[in-house]
Amino acid sequence: MVVGDLGLVEMADPHVRLRKKLRASDHDIQVCTPNYRPPDVTLGSQRWGEDFDMWSFGCVAAELYSGQMLIAPAATAEQAPSGKDFVDAIAAIVGRPSQEADAAVMPACAASWLDELPFFNKWYQQSGQAWLTASAETAKAWPPPCLEGCPEGLLQLVQKGLVWAPSARMTIAEAKTHIFLQPPGQVPLHVRLATQPGKNGVGTIAEANLDPDLLRYLQTCPSWNSLAEKRLETGATMSKCVAAEEAALGFKTEIAGIVDPETPPKCRALNNDTNLQLIPSERLAALVRAIRKKWRPWLQQLGGKMREAVRADGMPATIQQKNGQPILQEDFADNAFAYVSIQLMQPGARDDGWHTDGGCSLLHASVTLFGTRSVEVKVGGKTQVTLDQEPGSFYVGNLCALEHNVRHHEECKHTFDGAAVTAKGDGKDLASAATAKGDAEDPAPAETAKGDQRLQIAVMIRSDVFRELRARKKNSTPGPVEFFHVVNRTVAQHLADVPVALPDLTEVLAEVARTDFVSARLEDSD
Repeated sequence: MVVGDLGLVEMADPHVRLRKKLRASDHDIQVCTPNYRPPDVTLGSQRWGEDFDMWSFGCVAAELYSGQMLIAPAATAEQAPSGKDFVDAIAAIVGRPSQEADAAVMPACAASWLDELPFFNKWYQQSGQAWLTASAETAKAWPPPCLEGCPEGLLQLVQKGLVWAPSARMTIAEAKTHIFLQPPGQVPLHVRLATQPGKNGVGTIAEANLDPDLLRYLQTCPSWNSLAEKRLETGATMSKCVAAEEAALGFKTEIAGIVDPETPPKCRALNNDTNLQLIPSERLAALVRAIRKKWRPWLQQLGGKMREAVRADGMPATIQQKNGQPILQEDFADNAFAYVSIQLMQPGARDDGWHTDGGCSLLHASVTLFGTRSVEVKVGGKTQVTLDQEPGSFYVGNLCALEHNVRHHEECKHTFDGAAVTAKGDGKDLASAATAKGDAEDPAPAETAKGDQRLQIAVMIRSDVFRELRARKKNSTPGPVEFFHVVNRTVAQHLADVPVALPDLTEVLAEVARTDFVSARLEDSD
């Protein structure tokens, strides 16, 4: 489908405008149909490029969903809406531009920018500063009523196009690669760090974002309320998976479990926890099972490569036997991503400290559901990569090779608000103002308000490999070292070379339906 409005294309040609001696006035701004015209052009700007089209794209995308024009000021029988009417209508939908002078968003502060537009002062009879500081009662909450229930991905596209500052609008290239416009389940992970030497070997990290609709499905899982409530009741002491320092401070609660009862892990769970119960979130378990299913050919190919690499290395059989069974004698696709750990963390400035993971992170994935944080990775003793994590962020890598640190920021956005469950709790304060071990230059931790029930929720997805011989010891190369280095290099190279994509909501829902069918069949047999 092609959408266009070419009736006034001649008027947009600067040479034609010069030849016809057209000047910018409130009567001759005829570029683009007014309902799809960006505010800067409506206010008299004579500079435009692809940013112009991206505003129109946002308007058209919203209209295709809702069936009505997004920017449509009222008209009367006597008079059509003026340019000022259209600007007012825009402000009512998307709000007024920011008053902050942010060079990354606008070339100058919003007030100065508005004053430079030819028609602004003429129409509003005041400076941009006065207009911005005036009551913004016309600005309604986003999204507008006509876009309620709109798919999250489409809503993002609309919002990224409808930005006041032309330089801050989504580009055509960004729109083309947006997840909403890609074939379902076909968006490959982006290799962020490829086969770089780390502290304990060669590491690779790939990243992607969950489909927005899938993220919303996971975020609305009822499990988060029950887990937040349980955290209150137990005083944040629910598992053995938290480091002693973190347990003492009460910053983090971690809950480990398996994801697939049909292929349960063959060894004990993390940190010698014998719990082999399913992770207490049906939707999260379905996500991991969907990943395992979608990636199964990729994982089986990786398993074959690891076996070939071990044979080609010619290491003694005694070394192969120690920690070699999960790779040499079992289907790696059954062992990959066998465990899930849900981390419920209190917001606040702190570092987890620089470390490498144990053997279960030979292939390790993480997804953030609530909150924001940064994962820093060292290569050659220096921080080379920073993965900014927000809801929907996903990465996978061999974190047993790469020295990394998780930095939690004082300003944590998009948190889960556990206040709704406090009535059933005992009112214990989830906050303790202290910091986990980190670098000496780390900033002092911020005091968290007493009674703050906001939570970050992140998920770690680990593999059932390196079951003994320093399998889980922090900052130590899994043993035997010779065997680890061979299979680890293979994992890093495979992840860097062979593309893989995340499942979408449809694939996760299919796993939920399959699990329900299996459960019903088992109940009938009983």
